[in-house]
Amino acid sequence: MTNTNKKQLQIELDYTHLWKLLIDRQKKKEDLKRDAGISSASIARISKGENVNTETLLRICQYLECDIKDICEVKQVKNNEVK
Repeated sequence: MTNTNKKQLQIELDYTHLWKLLIDRQKKKEDLKRDAGISSASIARISKGENVNTETLLRICQYLECDIKDICEVKQVKNNEVK
């Protein structure tokens, strides 16, 4: 039997580190599109904090010569806070 009164936690990716890294390196979203081959749709999803596929994240890491932890962070959110 499950307890429906428990608050469910979910996780989401926070891309704040990516935007800071781009600023630090004097890069723009357009550079990601052009130089890393990231689609406009993927950049829009990242901008909204939505999920993108792992390949997209890895291409960004390769372009910026960084680790995945340098561009995103896993955050736990309460069920009622999920976008």
